[in-house]
Amino acid sequence: MIATGSASDAEFAIEAGIDLAAATGSRLEGMFVEDANLFRLARLPFTIETSVLTGAKRAFAGDGIERALRVEASRFEYLIAHTAAPARVAWSFQVLRGPLLEAVCAQRAELALITTNPSRLGPAAARPPTLRPIAALFDTSVAGWRGVEAASRLAQSLGRALLLLIPATGPVGPEQLAREATAWQHREGIAGTVVLIDGDTGSMVAALRSHRGALLTLPAPELGTLAFDLAQLLIELSCPLMIAR
Repeated sequence: MIATGSASDAEFAIEAGIDLAAATGSRLEGMFVEDANLFRLARLPFTIETSVLTGAKRAFAGDGIERALRVEASRFEYLIAHTAAPARVAWSFQVLRGPLLEAVCAQRAELALITTNPSRLGPAAARPPTLRPIAALFDTSVAGWRGVEAASRLAQSLGRALLLLIPATGPVGPEQLAREATAWQHREGIAGTVVLIDGDTGSMVAALRSHRGALLTLPAPELGTLAFDLAQLLIELSCPLMIAR
């Protein structure tokens, strides 16, 4: 699944999702989630909007919001169709309204790729000479391994390095996890880096920013071995987030 609330910066997420679907023979589901709070805001009689160009004020119109979101959803669907066709990936598309994270979790996709904040990694910006790595939380749960394997497959197909984040807290000691991660990389022949983090939400965000990660993969919180705030990650990250089940 590829899910978003804005199609303005979805190119990289779509490329990554379709690469994974093609590599695994999976069907792809695209989902555009309209923010219900925008419509609630538009119904309030005292709500106005101010133009950033002219400073002019006007009523916050619900019909204008609906038209704008419809355009965004159509663009997102077009991008999926345009990218999936040459890859011969079967796909579907739906538009929902509500909180993005709740909508994604309700679908229970095996791999759900969410893009919310501008990542500046799509075709609109020239890619840097050193391509940003694909990151994964090295979690030994079933879902965690599924996420690590998806991240490594994606790193290989996109020609990027793999960044494995090793939590310092959890049921397995960080030294043992680091050894397992390094051994696994050697067995798989995957180039990459092993980085120790504290294991909380802030530490993951800091590591992604420091190493300029292009995407982060981690298990769904209820299926992994580490507690973290998924909603906060979506707010703090400036790259797509892939949740593995």
